[in-house]
Amino acid sequence: MNVSHNLPPTHIDELHFIAADLYDTDLIEIMACAVKQAATGEYPIGRVLVRRGAPPAKDLKALADECVRISEVFIPTLPRLLMKFIADQGKVANLTQIPMHFQLDLYPNARLGLYLDELMQTLERIVDQHTDDEILKNVATIVHYLGTNLWVAQQTEASRLRLIDGVALQLRHGLERFMQMDEDERLDEEDEAALLASYKKMTAFYS
Repeated sequence: MNVSHNLPPTHIDELHFIAADLYDTDLIEIMACAVKQAATGEYPIGRVLVRRGAPPAKDLKALADECVRISEVFIPTLPRLLMKFIADQGKVANLTQIPMHFQLDLYPNARLGLYLDELMQTLERIVDQHTDDEILKNVATIVHYLGTNLWVAQQTEASRLRLIDGVALQLRHGLERFMQMDEDERLDEEDEAALLASYKKMTAFYS
């Protein structure tokens, strides 16, 4: 199985400047799929027959090398891409799949800690702005994955706690508002939507 895929940095640079919205969307979706395929060796359904059993050692080495390359390209650029497209649900849903394939050891070894802080700040912004189930699940998965590396977990602990505490605080305020209402009162549409959004966010991080 050929698991080697090139992800030219020029494609990343292109995302910062292209103006056509449809092209942005298509390129980001293709890029997210290419990253997953390169990092896992999984081809899209229907493209090839899946070989049964564990991959040979040479394939595992190739996959590990691809994860390093993906990380080198996307660790510095992904926070900016997420911020650029933060208002677009589809783009954010695709882009938030990419950190799950990062080689976390590169953060301390390659002195990329600054980009780790950037990523966490961006994830906080995403959770604040979005209520889409897929996006929230992706962010929760990223946060959990970052915690699997001791150095990364230590560096992101404050941001992680701030993110989760913020979600919990929103839910608590919504519930307090509901509990203080008289029997004949009803939540207006805005308060009801805010309470539901807070519940969805909390569920994503504790499911």
